Amino acid sequence: MPYADIYEEKPILIDSRTIRVRQTPIAAIHEPSHNMEYFGSPIKPYMFVYTRSSLTSPWTLIQYSDYSSFDCNTGLIQFKNQVVPSDSNLIKVNYSVYSAYRPIKLIDGSSMNLNPFLERENIKFNKPMFFYLEPRSVQVVGQYTKQVAYEEIFEKENTLKYTEDARIFDPSHPKYNPLALLLATIYVVDNDVVQTFKFNDLRLKGGGVSYNYDSVNIFKDIPSARSFWDMSGPDGFAYANGGYVIIRLPRSLKDYVSNEKIYEVISSSMTAGVVFEIEDYDGVPWNADIFTQTVE
Repeated sequence: MPYADIYEEKPILIDSRTIRVRQTPIAAIHEPSHNMEYFGSPIKPYMFVYTRSSLTSPWTLIQYSDYSSFDCNTGLIQFKNQVVPSDSNLIKVNYSVYSAYRPIKLIDGSSMNLNPFLERENIKFNKPMFFYLEPRSVQVVGQYTKQVAYEEIFEKENTLKYTEDARIFDPSHPKYNPLALLLATIYVVDNDVVQTFKFNDLRLKGGGVSYNYDSVNIFKDIPSARSFWDMSGPDGFAYANGGYVIIRLPRSLKDYVSNEKIYEVISSSMTAGVVFEIEDYDGVPWNADIFTQTVE
């Protein structure tokens, strides 16, 4: 099974001794040791956890001997001492996970951008894309000496290829390539999703924090400020207790209860920072202009 490397991930902070990484299962390696205090078994996760005391301090690696336990399936890591900071900006994790997928970003020097939201103008929706392999080199049997003399043998650096022309796989077509081994056919579909895609801001207004507060210390002294849209930039974090809820109600309810009353009842049951949207039982928006709300 292939591996995927994860770099500088901000883990989920459970408590002062426990974190959870965001991707699983964690890759583990066998490393026999005569020191039984090192681990109870010769298996350890391929993981490196770093912490720092402030945003300007250097990173310090937490030694494996400081690990208390780990669960490769759930991603839960526990330490012997209270080494986990309360601010997620002061901890990062490099690790590997078992993955059945191979991410492909470049082919023959060309970027493969298939994100239907970010690369809409460059994607041909609902059109087949063919990924195939070609041999690194080809040698005609019995002609090796002659081929070398005429420099007819050379090796290709990249053997993974991409095309939108299916004719190279058709033996009856002049463009047929007998050396092309088809790996996969990929479609980017659901173009309508792009048209209906929408964003909901799950951050909160800071309010009450002095405007001349030092921008570095504010996140140290007030960790929740990372979710204040008027404190951090547009790439800020979602409010820690925030969320998105879809509430479905019978359409006939509108005949008995006003929209204002429905909003009042739902808002009183939600915690701060939770965005909710009302739909009927068929998933049709109740009243998007009024009922896409954030509880404050």
